Amino acid sequence: MKNYYKIGLRRLSKLTSFSTLFLIFVGALVKSHEVGLSVPDWPTTYGKQMFAFPLSEMVGGIFYEHGHRMLATIIGFFTLIQAIYLGFSNEPYWLKKLGFIALGTVITQGIFGGITVLFYLPPAVSIIHGILAQTFFVMTIIIAYSLSVERERRKNITVNNSMRDGTLIIVGFVYIQLILGALMRHTASGMAIPDFPTMGGLWFPTFSDSMINNINVILFDMDWDVVSRNQVIIHFLHRLGAVIVTGFIGHFFFKNR
Repeated sequence: MKNYYKIGLRRLSKLTSFSTLFLIFVGALVKSHEVGLSVPDWPTTYGKQMFAFPLSEMVGGIFYEHGHRMLATIIGFFTLIQAIYLGFSNEPYWLKKLGFIALGTVITQGIFGGITVLFYLPPAVSIIHGILAQTFFVMTIIIAYSLSVERERRKNITVNNSMRDGTLIIVGFVYIQLILGALMRHTASGMAIPDFPTMGGLWFPTFSDSMINNINVILFDMDWDVVSRNQVIIHFLHRLGAVIVTGFIGHFFFKNR
């Protein structure tokens, strides 16, 4: 019976993790199609309880936004069951605690999702919403891996401090890069530097009025909106972060191969 309990918990954790990955993909579709306000009320959907909303009316942007909400609610339910499951299991205390932290995170994430609708997609709230999504996904991965057979096999393997520290640094850099990505996405900075590998025609950005003007001339010719200096800086930081992450991963790989 104990073995079936463990297998069930293991499968639930994987289901939650993969479902969360799909939810992030669906959330990206909502943003890419700019349909976040296709359903203008929350937590109801056009005055109806979420799961009572007719499928026949899920058309256009409503399909993406309402589908996003329903999937998020289902994953929240998965996370609740997982937290309860972990709470009554014989797993380590830190893993039980992480299960409930994940539950709190997904609830908070849902609230921020509602706030983005009620306050008409404020960038600050949308950025937090995006960051929390990635954070919750990381938690589901940690939980799923900690419960996996692979983890059981590797539990007694000793890892040198250099490899462990390097891995943690890479994870930290990637997480910061995800934050920069959310910041760039929700401040409409994705095209703030339209040329590559140069930046506004320069190899080394100065962020001067001349550079910003060059960028806006390029964007005007492409029929894109002009951008501000802050948007250019955000875009540059995202590019710089990508270089740093790639460089560190390359260094780590060749050092530990």
